[in-house]
Amino acid sequence: MNGISDRFVDLVFKIRAGDFDEVRRLADLSGLTITSETAHVLYVSGRVTTAIYSKLDPVTLFIVLGLAFFGEYWVDVMPDGLEKVNWRWRKEIKEQKEKRGKKGL
Repeated sequence: MNGISDRFVDLVFKIRAGDFDEVRRLADLSGLTITSETAHVLYVSGRVTTAIYSKLDPVTLFIVLGLAFFGEYWVDVMPDGLEKVNWRWRKEIKEQKEKRGKKGL
């Protein structure tokens, strides 16, 4: 298990829900600069200058976070991250489908 991967997967789903608090805190602790923000986007300057957009799909959002915090080395830091984010995303989709199915009964 890679604790960093787990934490960043959790962070992806918090951001998708509109909660940027933890990413702001981690950016500050990591020496990254948030240059501006809107309701759905944090513009981050750090290892790579990028935008963290809450409306991205989870996989793309995970990669953007990895690039912001670890640059091109994100794959080395979180080698199992994409597998974990895909698993959680599939689980979320399945749960949403089940909820919709129950509403129709």
